[in-house]
Amino acid sequence: MSDAEVERLYRAMESLRIEVVQYRADLNGRLRTLELHAAEVDGREVQRVMTRTATLAYIAGIAALTGIISAVAAHLL
Repeated sequence: MSDAEVERLYRAMESLRIEVVQYRADLNGRLRTLELHAAEVDGREVQRVMTRTATLAYIAGIAALTGIISAVAAHLL
């Protein structure tokens, strides 16, 4: 192998290394975007469940209070 061929191979390897580094950076960026999107979706789902739970707790509290008031009123009458 001549010196020119060896040099050409080294240049090709360096070019390939740079391309791989850029490709990995691009993939890492895309992965980060997907992870952020998944976290946002999970956050919305948790918020929705928490809102539903709070609403059901509020309704149960009103029903309990109504039951207590009804029982007291029935006892007094």
